Amino acid sequence: FPVTIWGIAARQTAEAAKAETSIANRVPAPLLTGSTASIDLDHGVGPGSWLTSKPLDKGLSVDWIWERGSKRAFRTASAKHQAEASQAEYVDSTKQQQVIVIDSFYEVLSAKERASLLAVLAQSAEQLAKLANQRFQLGDLSAQDLARLDIEADRARGELAQSKWGVERARQFFRLALGPQFALDQWELADEWPVATPLEALDVESLALNTPQLRAARARIQSAQAQIELAKSLSIQDPSLGLSLNHFPGTSKAMLGLKATVPLYSTDYFKGEVQRALALAQVSDVQYQEVLRRTTFELHNLYQSRAHAYTRLTQFERAILPKSLKVALQAEQAFAQGGQTLTDLLEARRTLRAVQLEALQWRTDFAKADRTWWLKVNERLP
Repeated sequence: FPVTIWGIAARQTAEAAKAETSIANRVPAPLLTGSTASIDLDHGVGPGSWLTSKPLDKGLSVDWIWERGSKRAFRTASAKHQAEASQAEYVDSTKQQQVIVIDSFYEVLSAKERASLLAVLAQSAEQLAKLANQRFQLGDLSAQDLARLDIEADRARGELAQSKWGVERARQFFRLALGPQFALDQWELADEWPVATPLEALDVESLALNTPQLRAARARIQSAQAQIELAKSLSIQDPSLGLSLNHFPGTSKAMLGLKATVPLYSTDYFKGEVQRALALAQVSDVQYQEVLRRTTFELHNLYQSRAHAYTRLTQFERAILPKSLKVALQAEQAFAQGGQTLTDLLEARRTLRAVQLEALQWRTDFAKADRTWWLKVNERLP
């Protein structure tokens, strides 16, 4: 399937979320500080080199924050689960776009087959009109009946012309669904209808749990839990440790200094961060339940739609359509031999047309439901 602009945006969002994991897993960088002290503003610093002679306390120090309480681990875990959620949402976005392409594809096939059916009916109407004209010349058919058959042939030609326009319109929508980077004119669409087979009874809720949207919702819950632990760990102080090397001409060439800095705050100093993390975790739980409810309903509805389309399609193809073809053929033969009224013939032809088009619609509905079902519950189409 082609990648649309929305798919590209979803993929880049997932890539950005992966980058957040690397950012979160980064340790605090040490700080390098240069300093100069003991500058006498009253008497000056005297002659000589700034580095070796002047009585200045020059130093270089390195300071580093010691993260405690597994903050880095919780921060990384939260970002990792967010990246998993973004990746699952990208997969779901891709599948939604693929469903649009599938629907457009079968609309093209349906329009092409509709045009083929109407072409056959138009040809048959032309033949009947010619036969009726011959019978009229022999005095075996009234002028009124001849006019009715001519009108029927004109209607068939008009429907055929409209169906050809419908094919082009369906191809345009299909081209729009594919995206500008796909040249449809360079390809010929294969007339591949899925085989009509029934589905066994399934646990729809279990299938829903494995869908990308549910995986994304679960990942966001795990990320929220990690955020709670991270907020709690903020109450554990992170001391800053420092090491300095000083040079003071006239006193010492090398003096070593050590320092430690500890932030002072009470245990409930980060109470707000903890409350916020708990509230966002509750939101994630509520969203998960809503996504589960909606996804289960969607899959159940899609399963029922496929089952209903399968039942109706098999009824039409195995019973209704063969009977309609037989009745229409018998009516045409009887009319050609003068043993059938024109009204009965036209009624049989119109019934056949309606049945053929309805069977085609059920074939299209089944194809859409079947392919969409497989795409929803599997990683890719079979």
